[in-house]
Amino acid sequence: MKTGWVDLTVSKLRLHKPAWVSRLRHPYPEQFSPRLDFPPYDGTPRLYLMATMPRCGSHFLGHTLHSTGQFGFPLEYLNRMNLDIWRARLKAVDDLSALESLLRIRTSPSGWFGLKAHWNQFSAFNI
Repeated sequence: MKTGWVDLTVSKLRLHKPAWVSRLRHPYPEQFSPRLDFPPYDGTPRLYLMATMPRCGSHFLGHTLHSTGQFGFPLEYLNRMNLDIWRARLKAVDDLSALESLLRIRTSPSGWFGLKAHWNQFSAFNI
């Protein structure tokens, strides 16, 4: 039986496996890697939102912005599946704690934090 990325990540980082893991495989597991984090940011980040829709090229744009080192790493942090993984990786007790931790590690040294969200992800938080 082939071992999936979630199983490897969970065992390597000694995380609790979310219930949905047995049913799904994540298409972009590399986004959770600590090697993509920036040094911890202690200030108040400047935020921007990429309001997107599926299959529009926004994932590629997010990686391109990250590669500059200037604009954070805009990913779908509000995606329910992603947020569950972030909570586990960051050992956060709830969604807000996970997002606060993400602000520290995914804000670029220039102070920018990007968030990419499809409407249904953003609206689920009643922000």
